[in-house]
Amino acid sequence: MASAAEQLAANLNFGAFAKAEELKKRIWFTLGALLVYRLGTYIPIPGIDAQAVAGGQPAEASLLLDAPQGFVSFGEDDAGELYLVALDGSLYRITAEET
Repeated sequence: MASAAEQLAANLNFGAFAKAEELKKRIWFTLGALLVYRLGTYIPIPGIDAQAVAGGQPAEASLLLDAPQGFVSFGEDDAGELYLVALDGSLYRITAEET
């Protein structure tokens, strides 16, 4: 009596994968999306000091980055004010710094 692994190996038909055009398209799309994502991580973002972020040094007026919570979502209300939602459910309103 053959084990389950041996039965599975005996029943594999790799020729069926060659005919699965839809599967090929989905795999190529996923690989392309991953490539775009990985290349996009190297594009500099205006206004962000990459050396300060990489070095772990908070930039000036970065109170939001110093917060102990992780933020999971953001939104905007009808008045145009921005809000952040933390992992613990806390809601924060983003305001301009008074100078």
